[in-house]
Amino acid sequence: MTKDTVPRWLRPVEPGYSANCRVEVDPTLCVNENTAQSLGECIKHIEREVTVFVASSCPATLAAEILREGKDNPRVLIRAATAEEVLARYAGTLAGEPKGLNRRIERQEHSAGEMVSDPVAVLWIGEVVFNQGPGGISSPLYALEVAAEAWAFGSALRLRAMDLCSAQVACWHCAASLAAQALEKGDDEFDRLRGYFVSPIRSHEILPHEILPVWLPGAIMEKDIREKVG
Repeated sequence: MTKDTVPRWLRPVEPGYSANCRVEVDPTLCVNENTAQSLGECIKHIEREVTVFVASSCPATLAAEILREGKDNPRVLIRAATAEEVLARYAGTLAGEPKGLNRRIERQEHSAGEMVSDPVAVLWIGEVVFNQGPGGISSPLYALEVAAEAWAFGSALRLRAMDLCSAQVACWHCAASLAAQALEKGDDEFDRLRGYFVSPIRSHEILPHEILPVWLPGAIMEKDIREKVG
């Protein structure tokens, strides 16, 4: 594997390199000067070209990315972490195995087929919902809620010009024996499982309490403005 094909979150940097970099915060995060300074303190000694981190001053999962656009002008950009970066941050058992529940789900592939009962595995999808007209966009399935949240947060920031209403993560219950292939094979497998006579994967349409909002900077700003005006 050449350096160009190694993911940036696996590429090491020289010890102390980031301490000499100028720190910038992605404007879409809408942080104030104090928060920007606090975030800068968090990433003085990062060890990879991209480092995922969390900070008490910001509810979102962030990434610090070293940008070497000029030999004498390196900088660190603090931005929203991607779902892939979050999964890499939690690599191993935590990221690879969905959480199980102490309940079961039934599945039946065809109307004349055998009804099978499986333990439940919890999967997550990130969603962005528009406030004009129906619809929105959604992520692939993830084993980690925090990865789906990162997808929803980052997608929402990129789509703010499209009359964004909200971002959320939705819980799906899946037959545990089929969860790994649902995660691995993506949309085609998801559609196949949804096409069962009794589907082995169920959404928040059946589990409305399993929809969790994702914090967005604009929503907080609008709330603050209404409070000041009021």
